[in-house]
Amino acid sequence: MRPRSVTVVAALMLIAAIAPTVSADVDPQLSTPDTEKPATTSDPAVYEITIRNNGDDDMTYTLSTQQGAGCNGFTSSVDSPTGSVNSNSDELVDLEVQVDDTASGDCETTLTIQATGPTPPPQSDSLTVTTTAEDGGLYSVVLTTGALKKDYDLEGDSIDWIVNVENNGDQQANIQLTVENDSGCDSDDETVSASVDPATVNLNSGDNEDVDFQITLDDESETDAGEHCFILRATVTNDPTNGAEDNLTLTGVVPQIRTCVEELDWSFANLQPGQTSSPNNIEVTNTGNTAWTAAVQAQSAGGEDISGWVSFDSPTSKLLAEPNNNGDSFTFGFDITPDSSVESGSSVDIRIMAKAGSSVGCEATVTIKVGQIHSGDISINTGSVSNVEPGSQPQVTIYLENTGNGADTFTLATEPLPSGWSISFSPPSHSLNAAQTSQNQGSSTAVISVPDDALAGSTQVVFKVTGGGGSETLDTVALNVNVNQRHEVTIDFVSTAQNGRTDQIVRFPFVVTNEGNVEDTIKLQVCNPGDQTGCNSPQWDASYSDSNGNGLSQVQLSPGQSRSLFLDVNVEGEENADSARILARAAVFGADADAEETVTVTVSNYNYTFEISPVNPGLTPGQLDVTLPPGGETTLSFFVDNTGDYPAGDDLVIDISGLEALVIRTISIQGNTITAPIPVQPGDRIQVDIRMEVVQGSANGLNGLMKVNAYSALNPNEISSIDIAVEIRTIHDLRLTMEESTKQTTAYPDKGEYSFFVTNHGNIVEDVVIIPTESLRGWSVDIVPDDFELEPGQTMEIEVSTLPPADLISDDEYRFTIVVQPKGLPAAGQPLDLITATELPAGFLALSEDAEQIIVIGLIAIGVATVAVLALRSRRESERILEALGEDRRV
Repeated sequence: MRPRSVTVVAALMLIAAIAPTVSADVDPQLSTPDTEKPATTSDPAVYEITIRNNGDDDMTYTLSTQQGAGCNGFTSSVDSPTGSVNSNSDELVDLEVQVDDTASGDCETTLTIQATGPTPPPQSDSLTVTTTAEDGGLYSVVLTTGALKKDYDLEGDSIDWIVNVENNGDQQANIQLTVENDSGCDSDDETVSASVDPATVNLNSGDNEDVDFQITLDDESETDAGEHCFILRATVTNDPTNGAEDNLTLTGVVPQIRTCVEELDWSFANLQPGQTSSPNNIEVTNTGNTAWTAAVQAQSAGGEDISGWVSFDSPTSKLLAEPNNNGDSFTFGFDITPDSSVESGSSVDIRIMAKAGSSVGCEATVTIKVGQIHSGDISINTGSVSNVEPGSQPQVTIYLENTGNGADTFTLATEPLPSGWSISFSPPSHSLNAAQTSQNQGSSTAVISVPDDALAGSTQVVFKVTGGGGSETLDTVALNVNVNQRHEVTIDFVSTAQNGRTDQIVRFPFVVTNEGNVEDTIKLQVCNPGDQTGCNSPQWDASYSDSNGNGLSQVQLSPGQSRSLFLDVNVEGEENADSARILARAAVFGADADAEETVTVTVSNYNYTFEISPVNPGLTPGQLDVTLPPGGETTLSFFVDNTGDYPAGDDLVIDISGLEALVIRTISIQGNTITAPIPVQPGDRIQVDIRMEVVQGSANGLNGLMKVNAYSALNPNEISSIDIAVEIRTIHDLRLTMEESTKQTTAYPDKGEYSFFVTNHGNIVEDVVIIPTESLRGWSVDIVPDDFELEPGQTMEIEVSTLPPADLISDDEYRFTIVVQPKGLPAAGQPLDLITATELPAGFLALSEDAEQIIVIGLIAIGVATVAVLALRSRRESERILEALGEDRRV
């Protein structure tokens, strides 16, 4: 059993552990920001002491001081030796340590506080400060300044201090200031020096004066980084003992300077979004005072997001050697590819920086003017529309968004639609602001016109949007239009009444067409038209067959597909004029859609036939060949003979098939257009004219076959036909005919006159021009007419005249050519060479005989007069010679 004493001790310990801690009533604490200070005889050391009461009660205190050993000449005092401090509060007091002329070295002074509160016991604390006795006495000098160490601010070429020089001696002092290098740091740089101004000061006791101390950096910011130390020494030169002096060590710190200068290849470019600039280079050269690693970066100067715009070549950083050393520069390559995040027309300034860490050594600005990119998104309010009936107009909403960087006009359109489909938009276009601004979205209603014959099932419609005035598709969206099934069938009989002999099978040709929009199976039935209870067998036996005579009871047809079949009726009547009616029915399996036609068969022992033949037969029997230009037309004529023997006559049916989309045809008799059967008596012949017109715009080179059928309305099984082979081709064929000689001889100054004919043997109306060769030697050519239209088969007479030049002096033969051609088609031209020979009339210079005689007489007279003058001059000359000879003889 555990002893009771142990239990009691444990309980007491537990109570002590959980008991609350009680703080002291008063808790004094002494502190000072500076525990070491100098003192002189005239300038004691003053310490600012903070008295802190950390206790919960107010306290009163008493302060006392005590000098340590070896403190001769040191005394101390407190300005407020007693006082009080509230709980958790502070009070300030000054501790002053004085020195006299005998004090030297350091002295420790201890300040002690005794604090009492409402509850004893008293509390205490102490604080020790150190005071250094400085020179004093008769001769003493003190140098003081703010900071002994200063950093170079990278501006100018110096680091400056203001130093205070104080005479703290009792006598007047002549003080000499000198500067010395401090061997304790890097002060042997020849580009760094120090000076003081003034170098001497004269101060009375207690006076002071400021002097300027300067460390000069000859290389300014290129000075080697580091500390440059100098000693400023002050000496009292009139101190007999030479012991009064003071000094300061002043340090100028030149930081490591990482700067550079840069040079760009180019600084401006116009670029489209996505377009890459030509390569650019930035060369950086170290202008700092140390080697450093330059890393290139790009940043927008205006705050735009240019992420991904600038791509730098490798490397993107390089160690630059110190200036003026090999490797102190490097060239970084880069290019710029803007995106569409800024609005078109914006100019973005890009800072290309060479950085030393986080600081910029140097930088250059490249300005990019961003062009416009056309971009747009299109969406739709639904991906499909269902239960669409053929012929209806469902609507959907189209949403547009300008995702480009400039205002743009967007136009809605569709990819090619199925035949018969059409879509309209309201509105069809939108002018939207850039993606970076508001009002860059719009919507339109699309109305889809589904044709009546639209196929059942899903049809995809693709909407697209274009922008910028171009045709390039910017975006597309698809819509599925689900068209409901529609079942419809038609039957079209060529004739609904025929005659036939007993036991003969009469065949009624007809066409069955699936007019619905889905593939269907068509059931073919023959019924009694007088039976209203269902489809009972007709009076005479009937069935269906194809063109080969194969019997059938149903056909499968795709949408819009047709098939030519026959209703075969067995003529069971025996008496002439007996007849029967048969109901032909075509019904869609599984749908409530059918078509009916009633035909009549009459017993007759007569023949019902027609024979057709061309009025102007062609080279191939049973065929006519026709060549027409686009838009051209012609009329073909045919004889049709009633070769039957029914006394009352027969009804003629003319049917033309083939090239329905290429050739428009019109059937007429004696100028009257016919669209129904024409009665023709037995043995009679009539002329049928068929006008054919090629659709304007048809392409040259198309060709095909048309068939003209003639048959009796009572017997469409016996057909007489003619084939027409049609070729679409433009024929230019102008032919010249001249019935006289192509050379004429005329007497000057008469005209040469010619006449010829131009005939259009082509198949289009020609705009004819006649062009002569260029006139030579003053001859002129006149053509009448020289520009005219000429119908196919038409002929035009042309008159040509030639006129010789007015200054002709001899016979001349003028050869020239005229070209007859369709306007604008010189290759289809026809040349005609003509010659006009012009002869001058007989006689000199073509003058009359009287004129020539007058000219001759005049010339003779001129000749006689000339001879007479010459003879007279010769006689006078002879006389002068004789006179001269006579004078010589006399001499």
